[in-house]
Amino acid sequence: MNPEKKQRETTRETVQNMRRRTVRLERDGTYWEPEEIDSLIQEFAQGTGITEIALLLRRTERAVVQQIEKRNLYQGQRGRSRKKPAENSCGKCLCEFCSAPPEACPCGRKEKEGD
Repeated sequence: MNPEKKQRETTRETVQNMRRRTVRLERDGTYWEPEEIDSLIQEFAQGTGITEIALLLRRTERAVVQQIEKRNLYQGQRGRSRKKPAENSCGKCLCEFCSAPPEACPCGRKEKEGD
């Protein structure tokens, strides 16, 4: 087995154990240090995934998500918002009600409004 494949397998096992809670992570259940919060903010801003951040900080994915939400980091992150769609949204697209370009709006609202 090549080293890269072995590393992926090790990471996969670590993530599975973390999710099953069969192993206690080093920082699990402890207060967040300012340096950890800074790392979380920086990694999240760079687009690092929740699982990767959790592994980096030796925290659970749930703890990472809680800190992201607590600091409103989802705010302004297109595609990462956990808010419910607006009432006017058709739920299928991102036109004005969802910000898709007019030609790509599956509900056709922009085309109708442009007439």
